[in-house]
Amino acid sequence: MLKKLVIAGAIVAAATGSALAQNKPNVEVFGRLDMGVINANNVGTTGTSLTHITSSPISTSFLGFRGTEDLGGGMKASFLLESQINPADGTQGVSSGSGSANGVFGRESNLALSGGFGILRAGRQVMPIYQYFNQQDVRGGMGFGSSLVYFADGSTFGGTATAKTGISAMTGGTYGSNIISYQTPNMSGLTVRAMYGFGNTAGDMDYGQRLGIGALYDRGPVILTAGYYEVKSSAGVKTGEYQFLGGGYRVTDRLIVRGGFTQIENPSIAGQANSKFELKQASTQYQLTSDTSVFLGHYQFDDKVTTANKSKMWSTGVEKMLSKRTKIYALVAQQDNSGTAGFAAYGGGGANYNSLSTSQYQSVVQPGTKTTATGIGITHTF
Repeated sequence: MLKKLVIAGAIVAAATGSALAQNKPNVEVFGRLDMGVINANNVGTTGTSLTHITSSPISTSFLGFRGTEDLGGGMKASFLLESQINPADGTQGVSSGSGSANGVFGRESNLALSGGFGILRAGRQVMPIYQYFNQQDVRGGMGFGSSLVYFADGSTFGGTATAKTGISAMTGGTYGSNIISYQTPNMSGLTVRAMYGFGNTAGDMDYGQRLGIGALYDRGPVILTAGYYEVKSSAGVKTGEYQFLGGGYRVTDRLIVRGGFTQIENPSIAGQANSKFELKQASTQYQLTSDTSVFLGHYQFDDKVTTANKSKMWSTGVEKMLSKRTKIYALVAQQDNSGTAGFAAYGGGGANYNSLSTSQYQSVVQPGTKTTATGIGITHTF
């Protein structure tokens, strides 16, 4: 009898151990390092040229951790942590909005449940509106000479690093804290992602509330994207709103074109200065070889209240994959600012985006200045 009990116990222990082993979470360390050298003219109040090595000229450098656990029945639990870094000097990344250091995991810090129903995510995360906004650009919203110049940065109208009127500066639409989001499964090429942001302010749920929804259809040669986002102040007043419509077409297996229209406004000061802007963009990318591609883009950001304020940008460049994880690139962009516009083609926000102090990178570019920037760099993912 004792022998049978011992054998039965061993079988149960083995089965339990096997189950625990199967449920062991799969944790992965990943990230990206991007380094480059940029030259730009008409920098600062004296309009001088500047050549410097910089962190993240085209894509944010970061270190991340993610893990998944199989819960059975096709359902999984997962977490995501991402911390922005500046590989040029080893410091922690700074936000393009304030110039102050991000939190340790200031890019993403969230938990998710996924399965046949889609993905439910809670915590700090990339905003759905930004995720789909990037579908309007062949480069996916990379920094230098792309739509990201107008979205996340803006030395903007007023021409100083503190006069933010980029899309994210008005709405906070790049990353968000206290967010719950839901993304549908892929439905024959269509995905939809919606979010609600808690203001966590006593008194009313409207205080600090954020709402957004984005959609992407990507099937065959056709790409279509659309989105809407709004944000309310701590007093419950709608202070930011934007919507976009864009798309693309794969002309051949080597040639793709994309474009779109974005409108951003602050309803609380409608008709006043810095209350309404429009971004139009068009870009194309051609695959020269299996590992080398070239791109061309045109972007125009207009002040719809003070119509003399405009910013136009042309950009072009080449990227070559040295391996699946490493690429090199060469870029050139020209920014033509009119009126009080002061955008910088190389990522603007200046001191923040390029990890240089304000004293070194004074005012980025002055109002109404035309600037040309060139850059070369290398990106490695792991």
